[in-house]
Amino acid sequence: MVRSRVQALVLACSCLALVSACTLPRAGALSGEIERANPNGGVVVVPINETIALGNRSRSYAALPAAIQLLPPLVQGEISAGDQLGITIIEGSSTTVPSAIGGRLELPKVDVATDGTIAVPFAGRLMVAGQPVDRARQLIEGRLRRKLYDPQVQVRLLETPEKSVSVIGSVRKGGAFALAPGLARLTDLIGAAGVEADRPEQVTIELRRGGMAYPLSLKELLADPLDNVALRPGDVVSVQRRTGYVTLMGAVATPSRIAIAGDSYSVLDALAEARGLDARNADPSGVYLFPATGPKEARSVVEVYSIDVRDPQQVL
Repeated sequence: MVRSRVQALVLACSCLALVSACTLPRAGALSGEIERANPNGGVVVVPINETIALGNRSRSYAALPAAIQLLPPLVQGEISAGDQLGITIIEGSSTTVPSAIGGRLELPKVDVATDGTIAVPFAGRLMVAGQPVDRARQLIEGRLRRKLYDPQVQVRLLETPEKSVSVIGSVRKGGAFALAPGLARLTDLIGAAGVEADRPEQVTIELRRGGMAYPLSLKELLADPLDNVALRPGDVVSVQRRTGYVTLMGAVATPSRIAIAGDSYSVLDALAEARGLDARNADPSGVYLFPATGPKEARSVVEVYSIDVRDPQQVL
């Protein structure tokens, strides 16, 4: 099983207690003893290799949908959900074609729905969110030409509620932020909220929009420009910092709980902080990595990785 380097480190170091305790006459459990501990053959000891040690370096979360990644930032003067429009429709005069609206139709308040559309008599439902007022006028006129004679349309932006987004969680400054030219994308909001980026792989960001949640790590956000998506009114961004720790016990010089310092942190780094193995009792080939399983997870065969700290490829 391929695991990320940090996950492998947590698992490996949490199980260093299996390296011999100081009271044993020899250091470390033998592979045969681990296998015999399960008479049903459910435990298989596998020497760790470079692929397992380095782990899978792919994204930790699924990529954001292209429909979100490709949205342009909001522009001042564009229509958005929640706006109110005033629309006037004037039908041209003709001696042969009677007017369907009596020459003029006033729509004093037309609400832009949450999906960005409006409903206009004779035109049906049209998408206007993200469009400037003049472009919305052109769209309505184009649709009305199918039903009215030489229609002329006037569109006015009557009321624009404050367009804001919210950020919560592990930030220095949470709450609502008004969208503006300098605060249009996700990294703008992260910066304004004061998110510490010293260990971005430990920071999880969740964008909530339209009843959906889109998670990604701060490291991925900073590395991929496509993830720096344009914000939309009503967005809620949750920021959580999850610091990883490993516990070194057993035949190490200084048993301790150690914070993982970055995603390149390795078994060797943790052993160095614990001042290495106990030279009197430790068997350098007697370190075992037990893959973690949840309380409800059932496996017919459990793989136990054996680690020889003398092999550079096993402690990358």
